[in-house]
Amino acid sequence: MVKIIHTGDVHIGKQFKNFSDCEYGKNRRIDILSTFINIVKMAKESEVDILLVAGDLFDEDTCELSDIELINSEFKKLTKTNVLICAGNHDPIDEDSYYRLVNWSKNVYIFDNCNGIEHKDFPDINLAVYSVSWNTKERKDDILKSINIDNYDRINILMLHGDLENKESKYLPLDKNELQSYGFEYIALGHIHKPTMYSDKMCYSGSPEPLDFGETSEHGVIKTEVSKQMTTTKFASISKRRYHIIEIEIDENMNKLDIVELIKNEISDLGKEDIYRVKLTGIKNSLLKFNLSSFKDEFIDYAQFIQFIDETKNNYDLVKLRENNKHNMVGLFIEEMMRKDLNNPIVKDALNIGLELLLDEKVKIK
Repeated sequence: MVKIIHTGDVHIGKQFKNFSDCEYGKNRRIDILSTFINIVKMAKESEVDILLVAGDLFDEDTCELSDIELINSEFKKLTKTNVLICAGNHDPIDEDSYYRLVNWSKNVYIFDNCNGIEHKDFPDINLAVYSVSWNTKERKDDILKSINIDNYDRINILMLHGDLENKESKYLPLDKNELQSYGFEYIALGHIHKPTMYSDKMCYSGSPEPLDFGETSEHGVIKTEVSKQMTTTKFASISKRRYHIIEIEIDENMNKLDIVELIKNEISDLGKEDIYRVKLTGIKNSLLKFNLSSFKDEFIDYAQFIQFIDETKNNYDLVKLRENNKHNMVGLFIEEMMRKDLNNPIVKDALNIGLELLLDEKVKIK
């Protein structure tokens, strides 16, 4: 049996531009590097024959040469493992690619043919790995037509960075039935960040470290043992953190302390090293004044990072508010809106939004 670890979409050097918290981005880049190092440790401890990296090992536009040197130094530790890499759309092999600037360890093989599928042979374990790299950010060519298996007595592995989920994709659309028809003992896929096992013989490893709130599932690598007679595959969790999206419904009787306690109860069992997006919904007392961004200090011992989104609506006493503002724009706005059907959700939303703007009470969350 040939022992393989299949990973990809590591995205070393990734920038987290959607977060105003610079410390968050710095910490997540460290997490990604740490998870990569743990993959190498797993490969070494498991004494795998092959480590497959199915594209997007790093982000070309934001990665630094020091990151690439660290990657190479880690691969050098795998004295009993061959590392095979194909470039993806985030780390394409162009003229200035880091893949061409580093003197890679002798156990590392990078597929540098971007125009057709080539193969690397390992006669000592009766194995051949077929793959192709990217040299552009997008591609839609029919690359599978270049497959030419020259020895079916070997264990044949295919590694591709492409999209099996969307036939109209700009990122090398693939067809599952066509892939299966070639008879590979294992097909290692990259590009889709969610780990997906179509069968023991065809898997997306997913990104080993989740990268945003669209990746809330468990993340890790694929461990595979392959022979001509059998392929066995299992998922191995390895990520340092998970992303969670939690919805908290509040009511007009709750104060700030009640809300904080409710959030703590929801996240306390999920993991204090994880990352949370807390969405507040429901109706809050219009007299309740708070800034959710100031809540972060309350959760230092509960989360590595927490983000708040406020979708609550105020419970206004319209009669009292109209009376207190009958000589200004607020009173006139309420007067006009009360002539409409306030049971209509659209009208009610318009009323709340208008009052929040006029009273400058809407909580802004960053």
